[in-house]
Amino acid sequence: MAAGDMDQSNVAKFPLVDPDSPEILALVAIVRRLSIARSVPEIMDIVAHSARTLIGADGITFVLREGDRCYYAEEDAIGPLWKGQRFPMSACISGWCMLERRAAVIPDIYQDDRIPQDAYRPTFVRSLAMVPVRQDDPIAAMGAYWANSREIQPREVQLLQTIADAASLAVAYVDQRRQHDPWRRLRLVKDWARQKGLRLRSLNLPFELAKLKPWQAQNERSLPLAIGVAAGSIVLATLVRLALGALVGPGVIAFATYYPAVLLSTLWAGSGSGVLTLFGAGVIGWYAFMPPVYTFEIKEAATVASLALYLASGSVIIWGAEQYRRLAAALAGKDRERELLMGELLHRMRNMIAVVQAVVNQTLSHDEDARATLGRRIAAVVTADGFMQDDLSYQSDLAELLASELAGYERARFILSGPATELALDQSRALALSIHELATNSAKYGALSCPEGRVLVSWNVAPAELQLAWQELGGPPVRPPKREGFGSRFVRQMLAKKGGSIKTEWLEAGVVHKILLPTH
Repeated sequence: MAAGDMDQSNVAKFPLVDPDSPEILALVAIVRRLSIARSVPEIMDIVAHSARTLIGADGITFVLREGDRCYYAEEDAIGPLWKGQRFPMSACISGWCMLERRAAVIPDIYQDDRIPQDAYRPTFVRSLAMVPVRQDDPIAAMGAYWANSREIQPREVQLLQTIADAASLAVAYVDQRRQHDPWRRLRLVKDWARQKGLRLRSLNLPFELAKLKPWQAQNERSLPLAIGVAAGSIVLATLVRLALGALVGPGVIAFATYYPAVLLSTLWAGSGSGVLTLFGAGVIGWYAFMPPVYTFEIKEAATVASLALYLASGSVIIWGAEQYRRLAAALAGKDRERELLMGELLHRMRNMIAVVQAVVNQTLSHDEDARATLGRRIAAVVTADGFMQDDLSYQSDLAELLASELAGYERARFILSGPATELALDQSRALALSIHELATNSAKYGALSCPEGRVLVSWNVAPAELQLAWQELGGPPVRPPKREGFGSRFVRQMLAKKGGSIKTEWLEAGVVHKILLPTH
């Protein structure tokens, strides 16, 4: 995400958030607008202007990370800040926020050693809050500024972080679309040439060709390739035919090696290359391998029949190969469309999860335990879906899923053993939520609540069924509960929906949970 990719025209300003609207409705409006954003400048414009209205700040900045420097790329404020300027990461609070991967809340900038006083003194800023964009590996930071020294409320920081999280999802989606754009490099070259006043008309050709069907575009683009492939196929087939004639004798069919040459050249470079191969090879085969050799004389009817059969057969081969190429190109186009559609769906799903998390945080702000519990369960679903985000596949590795769900605990306390196992999306979700609940329960009441406690997780795959055992050792004395808790009920119902089950054994050494889950 280089700054050069963002030198675009100004994004139109619009009243996205009504100052009098409820926070939840405003967040939904922001996330929905981000879900259709198609460029980084548009994303920055959306979050800067909407965040200022929603939070009630006197200024908002969006700061991009460029290696070891901070680029103040967008701002909406009552006075000028630092838009367009770059500073070392170590010299500004946005850099501190990205390096530390956490928010910075500063009620009075003149009482905090992290603030470069000389840079802030000409501005209106007296208080600020800065949050990272993509918290696990920050790519940017968002800052909210106030003209008066004030106590910044946790609600304001939460709102700012929620908008930053939604922005990070939108940026990731834009980057994904850009990586799948086959014309991006040519478009960048064309834009550079326009800026330099150069006229490179030939660069328009690929954009016109992109409007054609896949097989038409490939045929139009590859005339030199078609000629080269045809010539190479003819030469190779002729050498093989000469070798066969020397080894076997004159009984080898004149055009024997040219049929595969016609097929391969058509498949490789299109019907034009196939036709060139058909006629070029026909002339050579007639001249060099049909009696009388090294002449074009026709003394027998068999010669005419052989030539006619060769041309007819070659034409059928070309037609069949071209139909195959068109079908393959159409399928490839459908695959690309499917990937883009899946990317769009995943992008919107993650945005909706961001909205759900914001709703949970706002609704349960008075109940920290309930808010944390729901947040962790939502995170478990996100983790299960996260395995799909790079390649859009529907398979996730069981060992990776377990490692991710247990990442919040000390790794040495778990022993994982089992064969490489791929799970479909539905199975991954169900198992991720189940493992999350088992780990949470163990941390409260089981082996993970004791310093010496350990958990053994082993699994095996029987025909069409995953068998997973969660065994706790070194925990407090085991006593079966008098009634089934919410977590146990939740796991059992989640697995049952996917055709699975869980059985618990209360052994003296420690509790054992055995999960059965269909893999089909």
